[in-house]
Amino acid sequence: MELNEDIAQKPLFKKNDEITLSFLELLYHFIDDYKFSLETVSILTKIELTKLEKFYYESGNLSYNELSLIKKVVILPFEKVFEISKFNYKMLKGE
Repeated sequence: MELNEDIAQKPLFKKNDEITLSFLELLYHFIDDYKFSLETVSILTKIELTKLEKFYYESGNLSYNELSLIKKVVILPFEKVFEISKFNYKMLKGE
C-alpha cells in the first residue's frame, strides 16, 4: 500500500497524537531514561534540531516521512543496542 505523497509530506503529527506516540514511544524512553539527545537524532536523521526541539518540547509538527525516518534510523537500531547491552551486563554479573 503506497502512502499518498501529499499526506506523507504534510506536517500532520504532533508529539501527543496517537500515531506519534505509537511511532516514537521508545524514542521518548531513550531520551528520558538513557539521556539520548535530540542533537544525536538530528545528526542521524538530518532533521533540523530546531524542528525536533519544537516537536519534542513545544507543539511543533513532524511529517509522516520524518516520523518513519526517526523510527528506522534511530529507534530500531538503538533498541537492539540497548537490548544487547542489557544482556551483556546480565551475563557479566551472572544474573
